[in-house]
Amino acid sequence: MPLIIVPALTQVNTAMFAFTLLAGCAALVSVMLVWLHIFLKVIAILSAKALVRLELRRYGFSVVKLFWLLMTTSSAGLIVRWFISSAV
Repeated sequence: MPLIIVPALTQVNTAMFAFTLLAGCAALVSVMLVWLHIFLKVIAILSAKALVRLELRRYGFSVVKLFWLLMTTSSAGLIVRWFISSAV
């Protein structure tokens, strides 16, 4: 006999469910609009990383070499940016 913690979907008030879903989507959209510059930077970084991985895999790099190459490059960029921001 299964233990049912959440009521069945047929027992949930559909108007309340729709309102909650709409409010949640509105909250998510508002957070994304407020932090749009952060979301755009994250999306750009992730897409650039994916493209670099695809290109380097095509040229025969192993997964381990790819990892260390990307780790070294990103760490060097982070250190350079840290030095630039601390010098200003």
